[in-house]
Amino acid sequence: MTEKENPGVDDTGTGNNVNPPAAVQPPAETPPQTQTPDNGWVPAGNQNVHQNVSVDLRGVQLRQGGNGIAVAGFVLALVAYPFALSIIFFPVGFVCWVLGIIFSGVGLSKANKREDRKHRGLSIAGLAISFAGTGFVLLMILAGMSVG
Repeated sequence: MTEKENPGVDDTGTGNNVNPPAAVQPPAETPPQTQTPDNGWVPAGNQNVHQNVSVDLRGVQLRQGGNGIAVAGFVLALVAYPFALSIIFFPVGFVCWVLGIIFSGVGLSKANKREDRKHRGLSIAGLAISFAGTGFVLLMILAGMSVG
């Protein structure tokens, strides 16, 4: 028998198959199908998939959004410190503190108008950090002017 006659058999006489035949997979069984009242087909066991659900939301208060301005003011106040400690990026730190004062002030005003006062503490902390940093910068500028 030559290899052309049986391409899957090794011609060395060992009887080992060079290309073993592919395993035959049994076809996957599909679950029996049932028909629902709205004429949609679903697998058996999941007949309750197409039920209509109605929920009464009257009187439920939806969650209000946060106070992103207050968070931004706090983050700007914190980010300003590494910049202010650098001689090269010192003006960036000063600008961040000024923006931190503005954003935190607007955030505090916004928080005071709401019932839940969301992020009021962050806006107060942002104001405190920004005022302290700006005051420090102004003192250093005045001290530099008086020496030089």
